[in-house]
Amino acid sequence: MTVLADFEVIQAGSALIGDPTSGGESPWARSFNTGGRLADTKAFIKLMVQGIAVVGASAEVEINKTLIGTIFSNTSSGSFIDWHTQTIIFDGSVLKDGVNRISIKAIPEFSSPTPGNFFLDFSIRSVVCFFRQDSD
Repeated sequence: MTVLADFEVIQAGSALIGDPTSGGESPWARSFNTGGRLADTKAFIKLMVQGIAVVGASAEVEINKTLIGTIFSNTSSGSFIDWHTQTIIFDGSVLKDGVNRISIKAIPEFSSPTPGNFFLDFSIRSVVCFFRQDSD
C-alpha cells in the first residue's frame, strides 16, 4: 500500500477572533474535508497567528469537538504586529473520512473586561490541515 500526504486549506486570508463588536468571531469555526484520511497516523494543523501578546494567554483548538491543542502567546519584541507560525500535531483518528469542523476559541480578557470587550482580539491566517491517506 502506498501512503500519500495531502492537505486542505481551511482559511487562506486573515480572520479576527475575539469580540464581535470589533468584528471578531467567538469562536472561529470552519468546515473542511479530509476524505480518504488514514486514522492510524498523525496529522497536523499549521497556521499563522498575530496579536496574542499577553503572557500566559492561549486559545484552545478543537476538531470535531475534540481538543487537539493550544495556540500560545508570543511575547517577543513586535509580537503584537508580527505574524508567527504555530503547528499543532494530533492523532489522525480525530479526523473524519469526510467533513470535519475546526474551532478556535476566543481568549477571555484577563485584566478588566467591559461590555463589548470580553476577549483579547487576535488574528489567524493560512490555516492548513495536513494528513495521510491511502493511494487506493
